[in-house]
Amino acid sequence: MNEVQKFTEILAKHYGYKPLPQELSNGIREIYANDFDEGLLDKTFHSKIYSTAGTLIANKCSKIVIGDYGVYLELDDEDIIKENIKVKEGQEFRLNKDFKGKYHWYTPKDKSNTKLYYQTKGVSYADYLPNKWYVSPYEIMLEI
Repeated sequence: MNEVQKFTEILAKHYGYKPLPQELSNGIREIYANDFDEGLLDKTFHSKIYSTAGTLIANKCSKIVIGDYGVYLELDDEDIIKENIKVKEGQEFRLNKDFKGKYHWYTPKDKSNTKLYYQTKGVSYADYLPNKWYVSPYEIMLEI
């Protein structure tokens, strides 16, 4: 975990994933953008995405989203390799139709514990879209 990721965890604990004050949000998003390897951007859109244990997660990335709490790769549903993922153990309650949360939590069927979000509702702190998948670029490997 790098320093920016540690700082993000502190922000999340302090603000509880609520939108950051505008000036802080602008500054934080700039830090995230600068931390993310820009040379990786073009390759990200044309590369297969794997967990850190080597399990294929998705055929490609559709977009990069920078929000108040980090950088995430946006993945289209048709690009997800569904036979290689499962609901995170203990998070099955999120699939209940009465669940009020904003995402379903998945992981690859391996030991990596890579967190995959299937967004069910929008949020005010990032441009996450319902029916899209999200994963941190720090929790994956790309086929380059």
